Amino acid sequence: ITKWTFQEKNVLRVNSYVHHRANETQQHGIYRIKDELVIEVSISVYRDDKWQAYEAPKDDTLQVAAVMLDPYELKNMRKVKVLDIADGKALLYAGDIHLPDRHGVFTLLFDYKRYGYTWLEKKEIVEVRPFRHDDYPRFLSAAWVYYANVFAVMLGFVVISKYELNRTGITYFGTSKCFCGKRKFDRFFMAKSKYEYVKSFERVDSLLQNTYIVIRLDGHSFHRFTATHAFSKPNDIRALNLANACALTVLETYPDILLAYGQSDEFSFMLKKSSKLYKRRESKLVSNIVSLFTAVYVWKWKEFFGDLELQYPPSFDGRAVLYPDEKSLRDYFSWRQADCHINNLYNTAFWALVQDPKNPRTESIAQNILKDTDSAAKNEMLFKDFNVNYNNIIPIFRKGSVILRKTVADEENSEETGDIISMNLSVYDNALNLENNNSSNKRSKKKIKTKLKIVTVVEHCDIISDNFWIDNNDILKA
Repeated sequence: ITKWTFQEKNVLRVNSYVHHRANETQQHGIYRIKDELVIEVSISVYRDDKWQAYEAPKDDTLQVAAVMLDPYELKNMRKVKVLDIADGKALLYAGDIHLPDRHGVFTLLFDYKRYGYTWLEKKEIVEVRPFRHDDYPRFLSAAWVYYANVFAVMLGFVVISKYELNRTGITYFGTSKCFCGKRKFDRFFMAKSKYEYVKSFERVDSLLQNTYIVIRLDGHSFHRFTATHAFSKPNDIRALNLANACALTVLETYPDILLAYGQSDEFSFMLKKSSKLYKRRESKLVSNIVSLFTAVYVWKWKEFFGDLELQYPPSFDGRAVLYPDEKSLRDYFSWRQADCHINNLYNTAFWALVQDPKNPRTESIAQNILKDTDSAAKNEMLFKDFNVNYNNIIPIFRKGSVILRKTVADEENSEETGDIISMNLSVYDNALNLENNNSSNKRSKKKIKTKLKIVTVVEHCDIISDNFWIDNNDILKA
């Protein structure tokens, strides 16, 4: 007992721990699923003042395991041979492990604990990978039917093409100068010219499905445009009404546009989430909406500016932005309306200083006065120095323009009838199915046949708060 306590007897030692594939001798750090591994462990026991080969009792077995979280493989080891080592003898044990059909990081674990002997534990961490594409057989016997199907389709295409081309009078491997009756037939060859390859250089720009598309256009160099045409400062109501008229035309042209918001020289158009307009191609959407808006701006110029001649044509740039959900879409429009308020408050204060009849400032001096002021300071300056209450400025300047469709009663076409109330909805595909309010008509003997119509309206309201979106919930649900 004393010798065992001071490790002078029955002390076990692992001299070597090697793993490799069957029929190989080189050890690897990465194996493949379903590999056959051989794990070799040489063990010595210290006894009688020397290291001797350790041979487990007949009723005892040494085991090795492949472990991830739990053992996947647990195998008994066999005796191989006695080895000579530097300080004595050792007995080599080997165990065969079939790696499971699961890739990941495995631990090759040898754990031997027996009463009367010191404990042995040896482990190696290896990576087990799945089959690579070149690890599979080149041709699978089970897939011959699919191989045959591919070649049958190819052969069928060639045979049918040859038959059809010869039937219409075109030689399959011949010249384009072929005849169908008395008529020269070379239309087929004209459709597929050698120059058609250049079409492959076009970029596919379809926008992501199930997202809200917002097309925002901005006036290009409108600072120069407004100066050339002597726009009123800080806001020219004629220009704002003209931009609203252009946006109205865009909404009437494209039913997929449910909402538009504009301020200053910019407008944003929101398409419904399920829109398939122009197959959601970005270039088509942006170019058509921007070009239509620009054309109407020129076309209706005299309607709003009268005798003021257009000195040169205006231009607008556009971009498409995608928003994945209702929150981000609402935040976008909130951002644009907040920007409208900030810019208009600054411009109102700026031009009040520049156009002050008592003490006019230069534009640079006005900028220096306002550069470090916040909204409260600007409001106080307007009220104190210019007797202007910013909240009393007309809403189109402060809040911008909101353009949308609304369902209203068509009073001109309403009729009295003894039947129940019926409603004729517009063909516009985004109209909501409205419920009849019968309670208000119970007192009347005669019912009113109410016809509804959808009109496009321009409002100057708050779109940051929830009230607008609750009152117009069909915009987001379309």
